[in-house]
Amino acid sequence: MLRALAVLLLFPLVASAHGMSMDVKVSGPSVSIAVFYDDDTPGANAAVKVMNAAKEVVLQGTTDAKGEWTFPAPPPGDYTVRAVVDGHAAKEPFTIPQVPPPADAPPVETATPRPPRLLYVGAGVVGISVVFGLLYWVSRRKRSTASGE
Repeated sequence: MLRALAVLLLFPLVASAHGMSMDVKVSGPSVSIAVFYDDDTPGANAAVKVMNAAKEVVLQGTTDAKGEWTFPAPPPGDYTVRAVVDGHAAKEPFTIPQVPPPADAPPVETATPRPPRLLYVGAGVVGISVVFGLLYWVSRRKRSTASGE
């Protein structure tokens, strides 16, 4: 029973260790994406699809070894880019404005903020402390029960 509890407490840590995210930058006539795991490992060789608002695929490609892919900006409108690699997926919406920014304009980032890694570390420490505390309590209880009988 304690093993099952330990597995349940530690499972969220394992599940979050391989999350995938993506940054999208629209810069003049091109769009760049960077695909990465929660530990900042690049999402290399991810299959990428760019879909318009009607969910039609308008562009496809593959990220390089750094998890990056740059493609020509599609016509103005709202889009979603989706990347899939090794069973993990990330998607991010972006917009191409009606009037494209000049080529020398700074990139516009539409990425969602990454959750702080310290939060995951703290949750892991708390989870492990709870598991070991329970194991210690059970072992002490067994010893006191065995010596009292």
